[in-house]
Amino acid sequence: MNMERLEKLEPMILLHSGNSYYLCTYKNVWDPVKKRSKRANTQSVGKIEGGLKSGVISWKDFFLDKHPYLREYQATRQLDGTLTYVKLEHPMQEFKFNPVIYTKAFGATWVCDKLIERSPLLEALKLTFSKYDDYKKIISIAYFLILTKDNVLSTYPNFYKGVMLPWHVSMGPEEIRRLFTRITPEKIALFLTRLYDLTNKIEQKDDKYLVFCSTSRYRRPGRFSWSAREIFTSDDVLPPSNNLLLCHEQTGIPVYYHMLGDRQLDVVAIRHLLKVKVHLEFGDNVLFVGDRGYENVSKITQFLKTNTHFLINLRRTHSVFAHVIDSVRSKLLSIGNYYTEMGCAADTKKVHFNYHYVDDLGHRHSKKTNLYLHIYFDENVYNTTRERIKQKIALVKEAIANGEILNDALIEIKDRYLVDNKETGLLDVSEKAVQRRLDHRSIRMLVSDTIDDPVEAYRNYFDRNEIWAGFKLFQNRLGSKLVNNDEESFDAKCFIQFLASSIAMMVRKKFLNSKCINGTLPYNCDDVILSMLNGIEISKTDHSTFFTEPSEKLKKLLDELSMPLPVDNYNIDINADRLAQNAETTDYGEKVPPRKPSREELIFKLFEA
Repeated sequence: MNMERLEKLEPMILLHSGNSYYLCTYKNVWDPVKKRSKRANTQSVGKIEGGLKSGVISWKDFFLDKHPYLREYQATRQLDGTLTYVKLEHPMQEFKFNPVIYTKAFGATWVCDKLIERSPLLEALKLTFSKYDDYKKIISIAYFLILTKDNVLSTYPNFYKGVMLPWHVSMGPEEIRRLFTRITPEKIALFLTRLYDLTNKIEQKDDKYLVFCSTSRYRRPGRFSWSAREIFTSDDVLPPSNNLLLCHEQTGIPVYYHMLGDRQLDVVAIRHLLKVKVHLEFGDNVLFVGDRGYENVSKITQFLKTNTHFLINLRRTHSVFAHVIDSVRSKLLSIGNYYTEMGCAADTKKVHFNYHYVDDLGHRHSKKTNLYLHIYFDENVYNTTRERIKQKIALVKEAIANGEILNDALIEIKDRYLVDNKETGLLDVSEKAVQRRLDHRSIRMLVSDTIDDPVEAYRNYFDRNEIWAGFKLFQNRLGSKLVNNDEESFDAKCFIQFLASSIAMMVRKKFLNSKCINGTLPYNCDDVILSMLNGIEISKTDHSTFFTEPSEKLKKLLDELSMPLPVDNYNIDINADRLAQNAETTDYGEKVPPRKPSREELIFKLFEA
């Protein structure tokens, strides 16, 4: 009888006020002007405990007096809006709400967890770093590098408080220092061997590979659609080491990485290195992606001579290809050549490339081949740069008109953009100099012997740029003095940055397969999507867990990725992590020397004495 009454409760809507959600009854009245019904008033009858859209309902007293049989049930609102009822053992006993222990961001790390669970990466980490469950700690720090851009590792404890991570226990500077000492070159080599063996088991005959190679010779270009998202505000940032990373083209799953130090290996040495380490034979299934350290004619000739497919970044003033820009300038300005996936316009030209080589017998040969030259134009950068040049030239002319002495900055602008007009005796703007500067800032070029699609070339080079940026900053981000700033941990830091760069690339590749993103959003939108996913939060009480309801778009994205959110009462096993933490603390108890007191502590002790 009571269940029938429960089904006939007044219609209710969910309204948000402050930090809580409330169930409200409402009344509609007829609007004679708009000739439709409208809501006249609402009245709150119950509150959803926990600050979420779903959860236990606390009915207000007047509503319980109106419907006394509700006292016999515990009512809960589900994510789909339905109300469920559980009969209480003692009808007169009021339900005691379990307070929320914590609320953390969940969606982004949930996607990353599910992604690496399906790859050999997690299994190789478990096999190699199983002691003290170090693999969970390593992945958690990698997530920190992916989801934060400006913080250093010393802020990890605060990051842990707000984000659900694989390692469910906080790590302080001492724990992280000890973790770095356990990531030794021997273990890294063992990990790479296991990773290769595991990926080799699932390898398909038609699998393709990308070899990303970055040099420390060139600085990051100015703001551009494919530029790395990191913002370098200081020239004191350590230069990136030359590095190499090999991964699967379709999934982004890593296979191998190598830090080259100050050496810049040519293509022959790189081919030999990968053949020895991972038995990789360069054929049609391998693409080399390099920066301007590999752009000169002799290196391009070496790629062609060794039959190595390549994608290389070129200077706008390259001696062989610079003249092509003028022939496509009108196309670059056309709206029809704008690509949403890149956030810029592009045009591709097939160009002839003549080169000479000497065979094994010492005979010199001449050969001609076709290359694909991809030219990219960022109109936003163009307009911003043009406006700045106009303002600077105006300042120079105003200073001269007022008879003021030009400072060094204005003298540089005058020498760069202004020329003397011998007929009028005035200063004229050099349009060629202005155009040269605009091209330098707003145009980029890639050249390839096999990639004819500018979007595909853009994606591959953007991934290389992100890897480059990560290895440019990793020593600063993982080298906090509170943690470990010595050279002994260099290999450990490189390894964690390698994992962070690889997982981030795997996320981009996975998003590319989603209809919600592919073709409608830029390839470099993954950081924004992860930030939106972090709006999905998990709340933990003593006896249960709850999730915030994602938007329809995010729910559709998770379904397309085959990563639906877990149901409520998701189990989080924190006891295993605490046991591992206790074991580590016990084992290191006698090994760690007592910490040297700081200067302030010594003064305090002397003062108190």
